[in-house]
Amino acid sequence: DNASSMPISNDMTAIAFSQCNNYISTKIDPESTASFTNQPTNAWSIGNYEYIINAEVDVATKEAPSTLYHYVCRIQYSMGDDLSGANDINNWSIAGITGLPDL
Repeated sequence: DNASSMPISNDMTAIAFSQCNNYISTKIDPESTASFTNQPTNAWSIGNYEYIINAEVDVATKEAPSTLYHYVCRIQYSMGDDLSGANDINNWSIAGITGLPDL
Protein backbone atom coordinates (compact mmCIF):
# COMPACT_ATOMS: atom_id res chain seq x y z
CA ASP A 1 0.00 0.00 0.00
CA ASN A 2 1.70 3.17 -1.21
CA ALA A 3 1.34 6.64 0.22
CA SER A 4 -0.15 9.40 -1.91
CA SER A 5 -0.24 13.14 -1.38
CA MET A 6 -3.28 13.31 -3.66
CA PRO A 7 -6.76 12.33 -2.45
CA ILE A 8 -7.76 8.89 -3.69
CA SER A 9 -10.88 6.76 -3.86
CA ASN A 10 -10.64 2.96 -3.88
CA ASP A 11 -12.06 -0.06 -2.08
CA MET A 12 -9.81 0.39 0.96
CA THR A 13 -10.58 4.10 1.40
CA ALA A 14 -14.28 3.27 1.15
CA ILE A 15 -13.93 0.60 3.85
CA ALA A 16 -11.80 2.93 6.00
CA PHE A 17 -14.53 5.59 5.69
CA SER A 18 -17.16 3.06 6.72
CA GLN A 19 -15.09 1.89 9.70
CA CYS A 20 -14.55 5.50 10.86
CA ASN A 21 -18.31 6.09 10.67
CA ASN A 22 -19.02 2.89 12.60
CA TYR A 23 -16.56 3.96 15.30
CA ILE A 24 -18.12 7.43 15.56
CA SER A 25 -21.60 5.88 15.81
CA THR A 26 -20.50 3.86 18.84
CA LYS A 27 -18.91 6.86 20.57
CA ILE A 28 -21.55 9.59 20.26
CA ASP A 29 -24.11 10.14 23.00
CA PRO A 30 -26.69 7.31 22.84
CA GLU A 31 -29.48 9.88 22.77
CA SER A 32 -28.00 11.55 19.68
CA THR A 33 -28.37 10.46 16.09
CA ALA A 34 -25.69 10.65 13.43
CA SER A 35 -26.29 10.86 9.69
CA PHE A 36 -23.24 10.27 7.52
CA THR A 37 -22.63 11.26 3.93
CA ASN A 38 -22.41 8.50 1.30
CA GLN A 39 -18.75 9.11 0.64
CA PRO A 40 -15.89 11.04 2.24
CA THR A 41 -15.01 14.57 1.19
CA ASN A 42 -11.41 13.38 0.71
CA ALA A 43 -9.38 10.30 1.57
CA TRP A 44 -5.63 9.74 1.52
CA SER A 45 -3.48 6.66 1.82
CA ILE A 46 -0.44 7.53 3.91
CA GLY A 47 1.20 4.14 3.38
CA ASN A 48 1.31 0.89 5.32
CA TYR A 49 -2.50 0.55 5.05
CA GLU A 50 -3.04 3.75 7.02
CA TYR A 51 -5.62 6.26 5.82
CA ILE A 52 -6.77 9.79 6.54
CA ILE A 53 -10.49 10.27 5.99
CA ASN A 54 -12.06 13.73 5.83
CA ALA A 55 -15.87 13.67 5.88
CA GLU A 56 -19.06 15.17 7.29
CA VAL A 57 -21.58 13.95 9.83
CA ASP A 58 -24.85 15.54 10.87
CA VAL A 59 -25.48 15.04 14.60
CA ALA A 60 -28.86 15.73 16.19
CA THR A 61 -29.80 15.66 19.87
CA LYS A 62 -33.13 15.91 21.66
CA GLU A 63 -32.23 19.39 22.89
CA ALA A 64 -30.70 20.87 19.75
CA PRO A 65 -31.30 20.85 16.04
CA SER A 66 -28.86 18.95 13.90
CA THR A 67 -25.34 20.27 13.54
CA LEU A 68 -23.03 19.46 10.64
CA TYR A 69 -19.49 18.56 11.67
CA HIS A 70 -16.45 18.13 9.45
CA TYR A 71 -14.23 15.44 10.89
CA VAL A 72 -10.86 13.88 10.16
CA CYS A 73 -10.23 10.24 11.04
CA ARG A 74 -6.83 8.52 10.98
CA ILE A 75 -7.24 4.77 10.73
CA GLN A 76 -5.00 1.77 10.01
CA TYR A 77 -5.78 -1.70 8.70
CA SER A 78 -3.75 -4.27 10.63
CA MET A 79 -3.70 -7.24 8.24
CA GLY A 80 -1.53 -5.71 5.50
CA ASP A 81 -2.19 -7.05 2.04
CA ASP A 82 -4.55 -9.77 3.37
CA LEU A 83 -7.77 -7.94 2.55
CA SER A 84 -10.04 -10.82 3.60
CA GLY A 85 -10.63 -9.18 6.99
CA ALA A 86 -11.09 -5.60 5.79
CA ASN A 87 -14.77 -5.48 6.75
CA ASP A 88 -14.08 -6.59 10.34
CA ILE A 89 -13.76 -3.59 12.70
CA ASN A 90 -11.41 -5.66 14.89
CA ASN A 91 -8.80 -5.49 12.12
CA TRP A 92 -8.73 -1.69 12.16
CA SER A 93 -7.36 0.75 14.71
CA ILE A 94 -8.37 4.37 15.07
CA ALA A 95 -5.33 6.56 15.68
CA GLY A 96 -7.40 9.69 16.18
CA ILE A 97 -10.47 11.70 15.27
CA THR A 98 -10.74 15.49 15.24
CA GLY A 99 -13.60 17.85 14.50
CA LEU A 100 -16.24 16.26 16.74
CA PRO A 101 -16.98 17.51 20.25
CA ASP A 102 -16.62 15.07 23.15
CA LEU A 103 -15.10 12.34 21.02
